[in-house]
Amino acid sequence: MYSLLAVSGGAGPDQFDNRRAPRSGYQPVRVDAFAPASDSPRESLRSHKRATQLRRVMHKTDKVIPDRDTMTVNDRNRYAFSYQTHDVRDKSFIFKNFNKSCSYQSNFSNSTFKSTSFIGTKFKFCSFYGSIFEDCLIRGALFRKCNLDNAKFINSIISATNFENPKIKGLKFINCTIISSQRIDYLSKKCDFDNSKILNSYPNINDFSPELIQITESLRDNQFIRKSTTLHRKRGLLDTVSLNILVSEFGEEFLIKKLPRLPQSINNEFHTLSYIQKILQKLRHDDNF
Repeated sequence: MYSLLAVSGGAGPDQFDNRRAPRSGYQPVRVDAFAPASDSPRESLRSHKRATQLRRVMHKTDKVIPDRDTMTVNDRNRYAFSYQTHDVRDKSFIFKNFNKSCSYQSNFSNSTFKSTSFIGTKFKFCSFYGSIFEDCLIRGALFRKCNLDNAKFINSIISATNFENPKIKGLKFINCTIISSQRIDYLSKKCDFDNSKILNSYPNINDFSPELIQITESLRDNQFIRKSTTLHRKRGLLDTVSLNILVSEFGEEFLIKKLPRLPQSINNEFHTLSYIQKILQKLRHDDNF
């Protein structure tokens, strides 16, 4: 890390404070970055850029990263899956939790994300060329100026997500449900939406039987189901999109009988609806024998 030398007291513009070891990946910043700008517009712009760079470095180096032993699971995932200018091409991310992570200028080209959650996740200037998102939960995420050329979103729930000025040549949405997401109308005119639904709001709770709603509410008592946020949203709301997907696949009568058995079958954390679907599929299969 580099700290700023006081300009007063004889510190020259080319001097640096080397009392602390530099963090890997950071370049030294001149201490004259905050020096008054010259009269030249070009020099003034350069001075402004140096000042901005120094503020960013100071902000990052002053950030205290908690000890791993004291981190929550969400904090560990947030740091583990936040990539800054990394090359992570051709990787497989299966059953991962990218929630609240922030990646910047990283290359995820031809990578596969399966049964992975992206809640409050931010991707800025990242490349997902040819990547596949399958059975994912993407809620409140940001894809800012990302390369989504030839990418595929398959069997995923995409909610309140902002696709901000991405590259979208060959982008496909297959069997996806998309709710209240910015610029999705624009994407629907430019991309391939194969058997995908675009909704402006969550389905009304009155579209389901009161008994099914009551059973789904009772599942909040299970910590793993509640933390997954696959069936429940904040402020005591239900995720009626997920519920609607389950009803379409299994029917209300089956869900009313089998959903109460979910807590007995779940003893670890999970992050996507596909996990619940697989349990229900197994229960239905067992009933047929």
